[in-house]
Amino acid sequence: MQSQILPSRAALVDRIAMQFEYGQNLIALVGPSGLGKSYLAETLITEKYPEFNKAYIQVTAQMTDAELMTQLLQNSFRAPLVDQTHSLSENFFQLFQSQPCGPCFWVLDGARHLSDETIEQLRILSAKSPVELFILVTAQAPRMLPNALDIHLERLSLSESKQLMAMFF
Repeated sequence: MQSQILPSRAALVDRIAMQFEYGQNLIALVGPSGLGKSYLAETLITEKYPEFNKAYIQVTAQMTDAELMTQLLQNSFRAPLVDQTHSLSENFFQLFQSQPCGPCFWVLDGARHLSDETIEQLRILSAKSPVELFILVTAQAPRMLPNALDIHLERLSLSESKQLMAMFF
């Protein structure tokens, strides 16, 4: 369990979950560095959807598309045989036919490091997945993922900043 979360941030976690439940499968949490996007994403994946297969991946500049694909599929299926010559969506559909998985929730922390091909694969899967698939991506700028719902994270108010500081000191 993570440490406490401010009421406004907890409300945002609930809002994101509500957007998933309303059928928006691809969401980008947008805001400049230091606002707590990663913390909110961790809170969401930790506290919501306990029955889902979950993957939280911190995407880095050194990570290849193949590594990202392998990590996502390993967290979604039991012992998947990933074909590196196929795309993420092709592998997902093939694996699902041979060993169906339950609903999945993927968090990709760091949209700026995603390739155009991976972004397109996420779009395809969010629209055509044979199983419930929620994808949350953290981004520093809006519209980094076409077809994603951008939810903007605002700075804390002065009173919330004081409340946050009181939690730690």
